[in-house]
Amino acid sequence: MTDDSAVSGEHIGFLVLTIIGIVGMVVGILWMMSGHSASSGLPASVPVTRADSVPAPGGIVPSTALASRTPAPLTASERAAQVLDAAKSDCAHPSSARLRRLVRQYPDWSDATLADVTCRIVSMRMTAEQLRATWGRPETINRTVTAAGTSEQWVYGSTYIYLEDGIVTSWQDSR
Repeated sequence: MTDDSAVSGEHIGFLVLTIIGIVGMVVGILWMMSGHSASSGLPASVPVTRADSVPAPGGIVPSTALASRTPAPLTASERAAQVLDAAKSDCAHPSSARLRRLVRQYPDWSDATLADVTCRIVSMRMTAEQLRATWGRPETINRTVTAAGTSEQWVYGSTYIYLEDGIVTSWQDSR
């Protein structure tokens, strides 16, 4: 066998996989065109409800139950309670009042970030805003501006937190 035949074998394998993929797409399109739902596999006329919804009398499912399959988002209090339970493993006495305030003030922060801020734990990749919420305003901010960006050193007593373009990248402390 020459190298040409090995290349042909690779091409044949690629062709076979491509044909299998195209056949799968065609079957899927035909399945959906025949009135079946893509996500449930049931005919489109069969309503799919959340597990917590109950059909109204007569078997009719209210339209609100069909609107979304995702559970309702947690309220600020429910989310705070959930994060508080997780935070208890990181710190002895997390403040529930502080956490509730943080959840309301910063709804887009991840649960892990909220737990760190509540427990006053600085972590890599925190934003300057998250660092300030964690430890408060620093005693001093030493700033260096270069063509590559802005570097800052935030001073908290004998601890120095270093940020690059507003993101925590390292810290130094005296022991």
